[in-house]
Amino acid sequence: MKCRIDKSKCNVFLNLGKMPVANGFINKKNNKKEFFYKLKCAFNKKLSLFQIVDFPSPKRMFNKYYPFYTSSSNFMINHFKNFSNFLKKNYLKKNSIIIEIGSNDGTLLSHFNKKTSIGFEPSRSVHNVAIKKGLRSINKFFNFKNISKLRKYYGKIDLIFGANVFCHIPDQIDLIKSMDKLLSSNGA
Repeated sequence: MKCRIDKSKCNVFLNLGKMPVANGFINKKNNKKEFFYKLKCAFNKKLSLFQIVDFPSPKRMFNKYYPFYTSSSNFMINHFKNFSNFLKKNYLKKNSIIIEIGSNDGTLLSHFNKKTSIGFEPSRSVHNVAIKKGLRSINKFFNFKNISKLRKYYGKIDLIFGANVFCHIPDQIDLIKSMDKLLSSNGA
Protein backbone atom coordinates (compact mmCIF):
# COMPACT_ATOMS: atom_id res chain seq x y z
CA MET A 1 0.00 0.00 0.00
CA LYS A 2 1.09 3.59 -0.60
CA CYS A 3 0.76 6.19 2.15
CA ARG A 4 -2.02 8.73 1.71
CA ILE A 5 0.31 11.58 2.68
CA ASP A 6 3.73 11.04 1.15
CA LYS A 7 2.96 8.09 -1.19
CA SER A 8 5.81 6.03 0.27
CA LYS A 9 5.42 2.32 0.93
CA CYS A 10 3.39 1.31 3.99
CA ASN A 11 3.47 -2.12 5.53
CA VAL A 12 0.09 -3.76 6.06
CA PHE A 13 0.39 -5.37 9.49
CA LEU A 14 -3.18 -6.26 10.42
CA ASN A 15 -6.10 -7.67 8.45
CA LEU A 16 -9.38 -7.83 10.36
CA GLY A 17 -11.38 -9.03 7.35
CA LYS A 18 -14.77 -7.75 6.28
CA MET A 19 -16.34 -5.31 8.73
CA PRO A 20 -19.62 -3.40 8.79
CA VAL A 21 -19.60 0.39 8.87
CA ALA A 22 -19.72 1.88 12.37
CA ASN A 23 -23.11 3.33 13.33
CA GLY A 24 -24.71 1.58 10.38
CA PHE A 25 -27.55 0.18 12.45
CA ILE A 26 -29.98 -1.64 10.19
CA ASN A 27 -33.24 -3.49 10.63
CA LYS A 28 -33.09 -7.27 10.82
CA LYS A 29 -35.05 -7.51 7.55
CA ASN A 30 -32.26 -5.56 5.76
CA ASN A 31 -29.46 -7.72 7.17
CA LYS A 32 -28.43 -8.98 3.74
CA LYS A 33 -28.07 -5.40 2.47
CA GLU A 34 -25.52 -4.43 5.12
CA PHE A 35 -22.41 -2.77 3.69
CA PHE A 36 -19.02 -4.32 4.50
CA TYR A 37 -15.50 -3.17 3.74
CA LYS A 38 -12.09 -4.82 4.21
CA LEU A 39 -10.47 -3.47 7.37
CA LYS A 40 -6.71 -3.64 6.92
CA CYS A 41 -4.24 -1.49 8.84
CA ALA A 42 -0.89 -0.18 7.65
CA PHE A 43 1.96 1.86 9.12
CA ASN A 44 4.28 4.41 7.52
CA LYS A 45 7.53 4.26 9.52
CA LYS A 46 8.90 7.45 8.00
CA LEU A 47 5.92 9.54 9.19
CA SER A 48 4.97 7.31 12.16
CA LEU A 49 1.49 7.28 10.65
CA PHE A 50 -1.05 4.56 11.29
CA GLN A 51 -3.73 4.35 8.60
CA ILE A 52 -6.36 2.03 7.25
CA VAL A 53 -5.84 0.72 3.74
CA ASP A 54 -9.37 1.18 2.38
CA PHE A 55 -11.79 3.77 3.72
CA PRO A 56 -15.44 2.90 3.72
CA SER A 57 -17.40 5.51 1.85
CA PRO A 58 -17.90 8.55 4.14
CA LYS A 59 -21.31 9.06 2.50
CA ARG A 60 -22.32 5.62 3.77
CA MET A 61 -21.25 6.46 7.32
CA PHE A 62 -22.43 10.06 7.62
CA ASN A 63 -25.89 10.17 6.16
CA LYS A 64 -29.41 11.37 6.94
CA TYR A 65 -29.87 8.52 9.44
CA TYR A 66 -26.66 9.05 11.40
CA PRO A 67 -27.57 7.96 14.94
CA PHE A 68 -25.03 9.66 17.25
CA TYR A 69 -25.97 12.98 18.83
CA THR A 70 -23.26 14.60 20.95
CA SER A 71 -25.93 16.16 23.17
CA SER A 72 -27.16 12.69 24.19
CA SER A 73 -24.14 12.37 26.49
CA ASN A 74 -23.92 14.49 29.64
CA PHE A 75 -20.19 13.75 29.71
CA MET A 76 -19.75 15.18 26.20
CA ILE A 77 -21.89 18.24 27.02
CA ASN A 78 -19.69 19.03 30.04
CA HIS A 79 -16.49 18.21 28.18
CA PHE A 80 -17.30 20.56 25.31
CA LYS A 81 -18.39 23.33 27.66
CA ASN A 82 -15.03 23.10 29.47
CA PHE A 83 -13.17 22.80 26.17
CA SER A 84 -14.88 25.90 24.78
CA ASN A 85 -13.85 27.85 27.89
CA PHE A 86 -10.26 26.65 27.40
CA LEU A 87 -10.28 27.75 23.74
CA LYS A 88 -11.74 31.16 24.57
CA LYS A 89 -9.19 31.74 27.32
CA ASN A 90 -6.12 30.56 25.42
CA TYR A 91 -6.71 31.04 21.71
CA LEU A 92 -9.63 33.29 20.88
CA LYS A 93 -10.61 36.92 21.02
CA LYS A 94 -14.17 38.18 21.42
CA ASN A 95 -14.99 38.14 17.69
CA SER A 96 -12.74 35.31 16.54
CA ILE A 97 -14.04 33.36 13.57
CA ILE A 98 -14.08 29.61 14.10
CA ILE A 99 -14.97 26.48 12.15
CA GLU A 100 -15.79 23.09 13.60
CA ILE A 101 -15.32 20.10 11.31
CA GLY A 102 -17.87 17.39 12.08
CA SER A 103 -19.92 19.70 14.29
CA ASN A 104 -22.66 17.12 14.90
CA ASP A 105 -25.68 18.69 16.65
CA GLY A 106 -23.76 21.84 17.59
CA THR A 107 -23.04 20.95 21.21
CA LEU A 108 -19.61 22.61 21.08
CA LEU A 109 -20.53 25.41 18.66
CA SER A 110 -23.37 26.50 20.93
CA HIS A 111 -20.76 27.93 23.34
CA PHE A 112 -19.46 30.42 20.77
CA ASN A 113 -20.78 33.53 19.05
CA LYS A 114 -23.36 32.31 16.53
CA LYS A 115 -22.38 35.02 14.05
CA THR A 116 -18.69 34.08 13.98
CA SER A 117 -18.84 30.28 14.22
CA ILE A 118 -19.55 27.80 11.43
CA GLY A 119 -20.00 24.05 11.56
CA PHE A 120 -19.48 21.53 8.77
CA GLU A 121 -21.63 18.45 9.33
CA PRO A 122 -22.31 15.90 6.57
CA SER A 123 -24.98 13.94 8.47
CA ARG A 124 -28.35 15.53 7.88
CA SER A 125 -30.00 14.22 11.07
CA VAL A 126 -27.61 15.97 13.46
CA HIS A 127 -27.13 18.97 11.14
CA ASN A 128 -30.87 19.65 11.36
CA VAL A 129 -30.67 19.76 15.16
CA ALA A 130 -27.86 22.35 14.96
CA ILE A 131 -29.96 24.46 12.59
CA LYS A 132 -32.92 24.30 15.01
CA LYS A 133 -30.58 25.65 17.72
CA GLY A 134 -29.92 28.67 15.49
CA LEU A 135 -26.35 27.65 14.66
CA ARG A 136 -24.62 28.12 11.30
CA SER A 137 -24.20 24.59 10.05
CA ILE A 138 -23.26 23.56 6.52
CA ASN A 139 -24.60 20.12 5.60
CA LYS A 140 -21.54 19.11 3.59
CA PHE A 141 -18.19 17.43 4.06
CA PHE A 142 -15.32 19.75 4.93
CA ASN A 143 -13.13 19.73 1.82
CA PHE A 144 -11.59 22.12 -0.69
CA LYS A 145 -14.60 21.98 -3.01
CA ASN A 146 -17.10 22.77 -0.25
CA ILE A 147 -15.12 25.58 1.37
CA SER A 148 -15.34 27.53 -1.89
CA LYS A 149 -18.66 28.87 -0.58
CA LEU A 150 -16.65 30.56 2.20
CA ARG A 151 -14.42 32.69 -0.05
CA LYS A 152 -14.99 35.79 2.07
CA TYR A 153 -13.35 33.88 4.95
CA TYR A 154 -10.21 32.78 3.09
CA GLY A 155 -7.25 33.65 5.31
CA LYS A 156 -9.49 34.96 8.09
CA ILE A 157 -10.38 31.95 10.26
CA ASP A 158 -8.82 32.07 13.72
CA LEU A 159 -9.45 28.47 14.75
CA ILE A 160 -10.41 25.23 13.00
CA PHE A 161 -11.07 22.22 15.17
CA GLY A 162 -12.72 18.83 15.09
CA ALA A 163 -13.27 16.11 17.66
CA ASN A 164 -12.68 12.56 16.41
CA VAL A 165 -13.12 13.54 12.77
CA PHE A 166 -9.71 13.71 11.10
CA CYS A 167 -9.44 9.92 11.16
CA HIS A 168 -12.70 9.73 9.18
CA ILE A 169 -11.46 11.90 6.32
CA PRO A 170 -9.86 9.81 3.55
CA ASP A 171 -8.09 12.66 1.76
CA GLN A 172 -5.76 14.16 4.38
CA ILE A 173 -3.97 16.32 1.81
CA ASP A 174 -7.25 17.97 0.79
CA LEU A 175 -8.04 18.47 4.48
CA ILE A 176 -4.73 20.24 5.13
CA LYS A 177 -5.03 22.39 1.98
CA SER A 178 -8.56 23.39 2.99
CA MET A 179 -7.47 24.40 6.49
CA ASP A 180 -4.47 26.27 5.11
CA LYS A 181 -6.72 28.22 2.71
CA LEU A 182 -9.02 29.33 5.53
CA LEU A 183 -6.69 29.96 8.46
CA SER A 184 -5.37 33.43 9.17
CA SER A 185 -1.61 33.85 9.56
CA ASN A 186 -2.10 33.61 13.35
CA GLY A 187 -4.73 30.88 13.14
CA ALA A 188 -4.58 27.58 14.95
